[in-house]
Amino acid sequence: MNTIKVRVVKTGLAKRDWWYYDKDGQVFDVTHFDSTDYQCMGSDINGRPAENFYIAKTDCVIVEDEMETYTVKGVTYKQLKDITVKALILAGAEDGDIDHIFDNYDYNYTEPISLENALDCASSCNEKLGWLVDQGFTEKVEEELKPCPFCGGKPVWQSADRNWIKCPVCGIDTLIMDSTEEAISLWNKRV
Repeated sequence: MNTIKVRVVKTGLAKRDWWYYDKDGQVFDVTHFDSTDYQCMGSDINGRPAENFYIAKTDCVIVEDEMETYTVKGVTYKQLKDITVKALILAGAEDGDIDHIFDNYDYNYTEPISLENALDCASSCNEKLGWLVDQGFTEKVEEELKPCPFCGGKPVWQSADRNWIKCPVCGIDTLIMDSTEEAISLWNKRV
């Protein structure tokens, strides 16, 4: 039996009488799913079979141990689940994006699309990259800030927009950038 794993991430939104309301961060095996829920297997803490226990898709994320990462426009994305033409269509991808995949790559409807190709198709527009994140296909992986190149201090963010970085030890800082990714890139290039 093929299974996927899901991690509960929004228990605060779950109703108190739902079986997983206090299971934030826990991972469960899923055997079946429909458009709104995942059906879990195994047993709950009371030993009851969990095959009749459902988790709302909006309350969890799919967990994959070794998924691909790819960087586009200076931002690194991590794949969370398989991306197929069928999955993109079901998620509401625009017809032009689907046509672009068929015109430029040799995929059938159910064959997994590489993360690189999926992100390249979407890279013409930041909103489309965000759409892949919103639909749960990918997540942004923020690059770690390197130590200060002058004193080795740990840099800190200087703005709520996370577009300006400063070393609290020696006071060196970056310019105010247009995005978090640009600020990270600028800071880390100095090391």
